[in-house]
Amino acid sequence: MTKRIACWLVTALVTGAALADDAVDMKVNPQNSYVEEVRSEQAGGSYDIHLLISQGLDTDPTVYYVSTDAADDRSPRVEISPAGDTWITWWRDLATDEVRVREFRHASQTLGADRPVSQSGENARNPEIVFDGTSPWIVYEVHGGSKSVVVSSITDEPDPIGSGVTLRTTSYGGNVDARIHFASGHLWVTWVDGGSYVGWCEYDYGDAAWSAAAYQSYSGGSVGAARQAIRDSILGP
Repeated sequence: MTKRIACWLVTALVTGAALADDAVDMKVNPQNSYVEEVRSEQAGGSYDIHLLISQGLDTDPTVYYVSTDAADDRSPRVEISPAGDTWITWWRDLATDEVRVREFRHASQTLGADRPVSQSGENARNPEIVFDGTSPWIVYEVHGGSKSVVVSSITDEPDPIGSGVTLRTTSYGGNVDARIHFASGHLWVTWVDGGSYVGWCEYDYGDAAWSAAAYQSYSGGSVGAARQAIRDSILGP
């Protein structure tokens, strides 16, 4: 592994957070402790998504070509299940942008199909992904005259991915920074809904439905503190 990748690994292990670089994300596979890194990097005239799997600090990574489209593929995110299966999501820069997903199967060490997550006509960007113990879930943003926060669960191939659920449509002109979270059996989504509030919805597994949007003020504080307050409210003391 290169020195740069080793430094990214230390950062991820210490902070437990996604890296600040929008073109890079990484996780450690719980099955073998290999580092799995996804990158958007230029290849053949466009930006493609690559998966780099490193067995240790002194070995070169194995590279898998997740996307090779002529359009630019951006902002990859990765999630790995306890069984070691990996899901990579990103958005494709088109006239009408798309969010896509692809699985890397741990048992066979092969890539599955490259599938769209967003629906036809949705100008979709900035996906984030989490595994809830059963399925991967993706939240993404639909951009237009307003911005919508949409969440979708990912079913096994070859089944098509169903329509997502729109949690909120906001006129906020800034970065809504939609994120999806899972902890202690709870699944929820947060987003920035203006200059003073972070919005959130929680999934009810019993009803298989998302709650109505609620809001946490960050006036006089930070977005991060508001997200933490939402987490505390959901998970309890």
